[in-house]
Amino acid sequence: MCSVSGVIIFDNSNFDKIEKKFAQIMKKAEDRGRDSFGIVAIEKDGNVRSIRSLGKPSDYEEKLYGIFNENTNVVIANNRAEPTTEYINKKSEKDIQPFEGERYVVSHNGIIANDNEIERKYGIHRQTKIDSAIIPPFLDKLWDGSLESLRKSLSEIKGSFAFILGDKKRPDRIFAVQNFKPIYMAYDFSLKAAFFSSLDDYFDVKPFDPVNVKKLDPYSIVEITKDMKINQIPLISKLSKRALVIASGGLDSTVAATKLIRDGYDVTLIHFNYNHKAEEKEREAVRKISEYLNVKLIEMDTNIF
Repeated sequence: MCSVSGVIIFDNSNFDKIEKKFAQIMKKAEDRGRDSFGIVAIEKDGNVRSIRSLGKPSDYEEKLYGIFNENTNVVIANNRAEPTTEYINKKSEKDIQPFEGERYVVSHNGIIANDNEIERKYGIHRQTKIDSAIIPPFLDKLWDGSLESLRKSLSEIKGSFAFILGDKKRPDRIFAVQNFKPIYMAYDFSLKAAFFSSLDDYFDVKPFDPVNVKKLDPYSIVEITKDMKINQIPLISKLSKRALVIASGGLDSTVAATKLIRDGYDVTLIHFNYNHKAEEKEREAVRKISEYLNVKLIEMDTNIF
């Protein structure tokens, strides 16, 4: 289990205050990762400054400061709880997220199920057995920096993920990518910075704070640039919305199916025959509804009664 964090700075004059707020986010996020933490700052010229440490941020608070400066554009971070399946007896910095490639910096929450397959297919050599470490060199090989190319590249990844990504060649932007793992964004109007985290609670926003918090859409790729432009595309290019409706032949299920069809869902009806008195009438009704709505019908015979 991990927490991914990040920030893109729109006004560098506030870098010290932004660093302080980011440190607070990192300390709150340690409840999702007490084994290690890391922070990578990407500067205007693409150079990086980083810190990685075993343990939790609250025990090494001094390491949370001195990373940001007036040239910092993007910061990406991670708090990690080490699963038993990836236990490393003698950990070093190479085992601590965020992981870096030649071009890309990656913080990942989730599981990469086909990391070994990707490693063999593309001849990638990673310096640690941790699954997330496969992503930066993989993206170095396949991703040209565009959203479409990122979507195509990630279509090869099997598993669960929330990524915060930075691009050293284009250090004026940050990327948030997720399937069903959550990412939240908080724009701080006073600090002129957009923060990212795995839980909205980590932002510690009070009722009257000038901060807008938003949960990013599942299965999305979001790009935010330093000139405050947001670009977003779906993670899957042709997302098929499907729904299975339990249909009795009555009004409620028919209205539900009709509403889903109008909302763009590919609807299938399923009807259960269970030897009750109205079975023939219900079967007749649900078949007519299926025909009228022009949707597939599945009938299942049961022996409940």
